[in-house]
Amino acid sequence: MGVKADLGRIAFGAILAFRALPAAELPMPPAPAPATIEARYAKSAVSIDGVLDDPVWANAPAHPLTLGSDRLVQDDAAAGEPVYGPPGISAEADSLLDDEILGLAGGVRLAVAQAPVTRQTGVRERGDVRLAWDETCLYIAVVFEDSDIVAAGDADQMHHYRMGDVLEVFLWPDGQSGYWELYATPHGRKTSFWHAEPTRVRSMADCAVRDCGLRVAARCQGTLNRRQDRDASWTAEMAIPFAELLPGAEAGAAPPRCRILVARYNCGVTLPWTELSMVPRLSKTDFHLCGEYAVLKLVK
Repeated sequence: MGVKADLGRIAFGAILAFRALPAAELPMPPAPAPATIEARYAKSAVSIDGVLDDPVWANAPAHPLTLGSDRLVQDDAAAGEPVYGPPGISAEADSLLDDEILGLAGGVRLAVAQAPVTRQTGVRERGDVRLAWDETCLYIAVVFEDSDIVAAGDADQMHHYRMGDVLEVFLWPDGQSGYWELYATPHGRKTSFWHAEPTRVRSMADCAVRDCGLRVAARCQGTLNRRQDRDASWTAEMAIPFAELLPGAEAGAAPPRCRILVARYNCGVTLPWTELSMVPRLSKTDFHLCGEYAVLKLVK
C-alpha cells in the first residue's frame, strides 16, 4: 500500500507540476502545413475578356470551391466522403445583404433547415478556379455554375457582396501587415479593398478602397437579374499586377510570395441560402482567416 501511495503522490505531483507550467511552455500540437494553390506560367499574353480561351487555361489545374469545415455534419466512412449540411450564411453576414437582392429574387428565402445535405465539396452549384501568371500579373479564371445570376451593383469599387453574386480573391503578400480583397462580378464590375491589419478583429468599415491596377471581365451564360428564367453559369477573369501588390515595388521586380484565398458569394432565387464557398477550405466560413490562406505556388 505504501508503494501505491507513493506512486499516487508522484503522479499527482506531476499533474500539478504540468498545470503550473506557464502557457508558453505547455506542449502544443504542431500547426498543420498550409495548403498550396498552383498557378501555371503563361507563355503568351492572357486576354482579360471572360471567355477563358487562352492556351494557359487548358493546362492550368482546376481547383474546386468547397464549403468551410464548420459546415461538416458527419463523416461518411463507408463512402469515404464528408457530408455537409446547409451552409447558411451567418446572421451578421446576412444583415449585409442588400434588400435589392431579395427584390430581384421575388422576396423569397426558403428555410435553410429544409435544404438537403450534399457530398464532397458540399456546394449546390459547382465552382472551378484556375490560376496563371507571367512576369507582370497574376491571372485568375473561374467557371461558376449558377441557375440564377444576380448582380445589382452597376459600378466599380462598391461593396458587391451586398448586391449579389461575387468572385472574391484575397491576397496577403509576405512581409506585409495588410492584405488585399478583390472582386469581380457577373456585371464585369470590380472592387479593390486594402485591409491594413489582418490580425485584429475586422469589419468592412476598417478597409480602404485602393486602386491596384486590377482588370476584370465576365460573361454570363444566361440572363442577368431575371429571376423568371434559369441560367447556366458565369465566367470571369482577373489580372492582378504584381508591382501593385507591394507598395514601392519596382517594375520588373520578381513576383512577391503570397498567401491566397479564392471565394464566392452565390445568391439567387433558386438557392435557399446565400452559399459561401472557397478554396482552400477554411476551418470556419470566415474569408478573413488569413493564417489559413493557401501558399501561392508559381510554376514555370
